[in-house]
Amino acid sequence: MQILIATSRFQDLAGSEITVLEYAIELSLQGNVVSIACFFESERYKDECIKHGIKLATFDDSALIYTSWDVIWIFHQPTFYALFSKWNYSTQYTVFSSLSHFEPLETPPIEICPLNIITTNSEENLSYFNENYPDYSSKAIVLPNSIPRDFWVNQRSANSGKVLIVSNHIPSELLELKDILESQGTIVDIYGTGYIEDRITPQVLSNYKLCISIGKTVQYCLALKVPVFCYDHFGGPGWITEENIITAADKNFSGRCSPSTYTAEELSKKIEDELIPSVAELEQNFQFAKDKFSLDKNLSGVLDALSRSVISLSHTTTATEKKIFSRIVDVFLRDSRRQHELSLAYQKESQRREKAELQLCEYKYAWEAESAKRFSVEDELLKIASALEIERKEHVEAMQQLIYAKKSKLLKSYYFIKSLAKKFNIKK
Repeated sequence: MQILIATSRFQDLAGSEITVLEYAIELSLQGNVVSIACFFESERYKDECIKHGIKLATFDDSALIYTSWDVIWIFHQPTFYALFSKWNYSTQYTVFSSLSHFEPLETPPIEICPLNIITTNSEENLSYFNENYPDYSSKAIVLPNSIPRDFWVNQRSANSGKVLIVSNHIPSELLELKDILESQGTIVDIYGTGYIEDRITPQVLSNYKLCISIGKTVQYCLALKVPVFCYDHFGGPGWITEENIITAADKNFSGRCSPSTYTAEELSKKIEDELIPSVAELEQNFQFAKDKFSLDKNLSGVLDALSRSVISLSHTTTATEKKIFSRIVDVFLRDSRRQHELSLAYQKESQRREKAELQLCEYKYAWEAESAKRFSVEDELLKIASALEIERKEHVEAMQQLIYAKKSKLLKSYYFIKSLAKKFNIKK
């Protein structure tokens, strides 16, 4: 099948971007021809897309516009309006995915093109969806955050004893916890905005004895059998075990199933070695995750459900309505473009400052090297001066001894002459 995954943003290390990439890779591995489209291009995921044969382009790409798509899979409401009112894409089936009921962009669109399936990422999100958008409830299903293939085939080796915290909104108590653990000799790494900004891969996650996080990272840990402590800015239930895994999953491992917060000292006691889930508990978590969170299995399920649904008809909106929705997209584009420009400006300024800092570091190292060299020369001169002073003192002492010897010799001569004079009665 020809599948287009369309999203408003594809440039940050955030949940929706990573989800889009994982969906695209998995659907491609299943034998589909997959493309990704967004409002603005970004270099961040370009190499990964090329590696998997996935085309990455912007919505105004004419090749994408004139393709007869089998499936268009949409993230974010403005994306839907952009495709079907501004650029007139066509498709047999349409999927809209909502990854949160808190974020306004995740609100379902008005159907200017019929929606076949609407996916929500948890039972909590589905309940909210059915209550607030009852006209769409018959189309809504749960598609949870799911685990890509490489997490199942890469099992963790012996851990290093390090602790991993993954968060884009890290609470203060976790930062304080990091200080406590490091003062005890434990290495703690933080992945997320403002810290180590990189994807969480099986290779990364396998290096840690435990992980503190929420959301997608929890599912990754379950697949790798890494002990995971579910906690972040909402609080959380702590260690994921057989007792809480279902209730935690129903709320997308967000921590909202148990919104209890703790101090850093309390958290440090909760993650002590003797409280870490056993090998048997980790195996139970693994089996639960294998059944519920396989990306291969879950995406195949959505495609199967699509094949049983009614093919989307042509656009049902009037020219006036399409124009209005197109203008709404223009507003979003204008604001997004400003944000994009600000982001680029920030990146450029950050690079300039980083370069300046590197130059300052080079100047500092050069100054320190020159200072060390100068101190070495001064030290050598002091040694030479000290040696000269010792030599001078030795010379003075030798001269004094010589003078004393001469005086002693003269004095002896004087007394000898004086004794002779006395002997022979010689007077002055």
